[in-house]
Amino acid sequence: MSQRTALVTGFTLVELLISLVLTMLLVSGVGGALLAIKQTVQHTHDFENAQEVLRSSRDMLGQSLKRAAAVTIIQPENINTLQVRQDNNNATQTDCLGDTQTTAFTEQFRLKDAALQCRVIAAGVTGPWTALITGFHALDFSLQANNRLVRFRLSPKNLPGKFPTADLNADQSAEPYIRLDIALKSIILTEAT
Repeated sequence: MSQRTALVTGFTLVELLISLVLTMLLVSGVGGALLAIKQTVQHTHDFENAQEVLRSSRDMLGQSLKRAAAVTIIQPENINTLQVRQDNNNATQTDCLGDTQTTAFTEQFRLKDAALQCRVIAAGVTGPWTALITGFHALDFSLQANNRLVRFRLSPKNLPGKFPTADLNADQSAEPYIRLDIALKSIILTEAT
């Protein structure tokens, strides 16, 4: 009688351990790559939001300042407030809230509760503060170049730390900011004539 022997083939314990280690390395590499992608997407999203806050601020403030008759900075309640007087010579000028004014008026801008706020003073009536743009960490105003230029230092939330920093809101910590200068076009042209 012939005896048949069955050959059993399989993996040795060493081969199984090597394959397990290689699989763990592969999974950890893929996991690390996914985490890096997620962080990149979040940073991109934060930067896009910061850009939108800056773009909206530039448009809003630029529109008001370019036609200003006078600009001052006041400090009611220890809040840096930009006050912009509009002569409204055409009697059809739109204010910062989107309302058409028929007489001279004043706009006031400030940062409070992480929002750029505006209020309008017209015909002796002071309107309420209205939030225009949200998403700020800090903001300050200053007049430059013999009061012909308004300088803003804006710190939108989640602005990457690769920008200049300063303590804009007096909280003893430096915030990254972007500087925006807007020329007072109407005042400059009036002085030039």
